[in-house]
Amino acid sequence: MVDIHTHILPGVDDGSDCFTESVQMVEMAYETGVDRIIVTPHCNQRGRYENYMSQKLKQLFDQLKERIKEEGIPVELFLGMEIMASQDLISLIEKQQVVSLNASRYYLIEFSFDTEISWMNRMLQSVLEIGKIPVIAHPERYFEVQKFPDIVQEWKRRGIIIQLNKGSVFGAFGRRCKKAAKYLMKNDWIHCIASDAHSPYMRTTSMEELQDYLLDRYSYQKMEEWMTKNPNAIIENKLIEGL
Repeated sequence: MVDIHTHILPGVDDGSDCFTESVQMVEMAYETGVDRIIVTPHCNQRGRYENYMSQKLKQLFDQLKERIKEEGIPVELFLGMEIMASQDLISLIEKQQVVSLNASRYYLIEFSFDTEISWMNRMLQSVLEIGKIPVIAHPERYFEVQKFPDIVQEWKRRGIIIQLNKGSVFGAFGRRCKKAAKYLMKNDWIHCIASDAHSPYMRTTSMEELQDYLLDRYSYQKMEEWMTKNPNAIIENKLIEGL
């Protein structure tokens, strides 16, 4: 399986605090069937977690890869970012101050929870217009999507990738978020489910409960599509089927 949204790079955001925690998170993921992980620190959260691309960030990622290798954990790590949308998003992409998921055409983009759908639409369209593919992080957590979830069908139709959070399925972010997540899954409007893991203790990288849920409520084929096939296409810079 593949996890395309994690906060395991140590000491850069509200995720892992240190290399020890990062190793624990990777090991937990491996023990529940994950063998490829994209590291996606928060980026472009001005005054908080800016994390624009730099030699320092790349070195930290390389150090984490080396630690995982030393520990003998057979998990591949790839670099990405969870990019907070802003008016200068396209400029940041073109200047390579923000990076895509494993240097692919896919950019993981998040919004503030109270963002209006009209502004989300403008930002997502601007990314499509420069030939890139936006992966919208956890849309079920956005208040406007919770009120008007059918917008996600339109996003999917336009070629925008929909990434659901594991925790949303189990109510980690509240009743409305859980309801929206299950509505999107039921209608098959998502492409990927990721952990959005922040620690080895809460919001973890473990995918065991999610696997059991998908096998019980959906099918092995759907679990493979959402947790392996489509995420692998992103890592390998291939078009996801149906785009």
